[in-house]
Amino acid sequence: MNENIKAITDFLNARMDSEPAPAANSTELQALSRAIAELQKHDSRQELQALALATLGLVIDRARASLQSEAVLEKFIRGESSY
Repeated sequence: MNENIKAITDFLNARMDSEPAPAANSTELQALSRAIAELQKHDSRQELQALALATLGLVIDRARASLQSEAVLEKFIRGESSY
């Protein structure tokens, strides 16, 4: 995976894990800004599509995990033994 896309998706994934937004001049936010600037500088449709797919994949994975957790919790509450 492109390192700029990885930097952006890693940042988004951390926010989905309820990590707070980094301080304005933090190393993490500077790295994110550089990654975004590099993608914009290249102006590559292929890179933007890869970023979109990677971001969508994060959302799908998170939604899938949430639905699975909810199903397990419902079975537990109903007293079913197989989770």
